Amino acid sequence: MAAFADDDDAAAIDAILNQAPSSKIPELLDEASKRGLDVRSEELAAALDEADPLREYRQQFCFPPPNHGRDAIYLCGHSLGLQPKKTKQAVLDDLQRWATYGRAK
Repeated sequence: MAAFADDDDAAAIDAILNQAPSSKIPELLDEASKRGLDVRSEELAAALDEADPLREYRQQFCFPPPNHGRDAIYLCGHSLGLQPKKTKQAVLDDLQRWATYGRAK
């Protein structure tokens, strides 16, 4: 879960919010206000994560390990994204078919 609990992160959070698409900032602020929570609170992050209709898919991907006791925040926009957990076995299966039949499929 991505959350910002430390006060020293406030400037970084403000910078991120200022660079976010303007159409999402009012939505986020409105949601925080409805719930009576600070937009930077761990409680709001947990509530939004819980309500996310795509949250069940998270378990299907490999995430970087925690760093200094905090979950990684994955923000790489120029990559293939997080690796699906099924990728390794799919590649190994293709390599085995290649070795056995001289072709992957």
